[in-house]
Amino acid sequence: MHHLRLSFENWDYKIDGGESLNDIKRRVLRALKKIVQSDFERPIVAAHGNLIAAVLGAIDPDFEFEQWRAMKNPHLYCLLCAGDAPVLFEDLD
Repeated sequence: MHHLRLSFENWDYKIDGGESLNDIKRRVLRALKKIVQSDFERPIVAAHGNLIAAVLGAIDPDFEFEQWRAMKNPHLYCLLCAGDAPVLFEDLD
């Protein structure tokens, strides 16, 4: 939990051999762009909490550790994009 908290305080923080939340955010945004540009009608993506947090951080730069802790697991969300960028992460609870 200590390292997770630090990663939300500094999105460039990472342990040796790991990825920062900013690294994850860049990687997931590239993947989502490919999915959005594809001809899939309704794609489904499975992910872990830190990856979802990285997307939420791209949408809302104020997304913090306590919001990550409050996320349900497992859970279903709907991601809406405008152009190639995510703009809304809807909780389908």
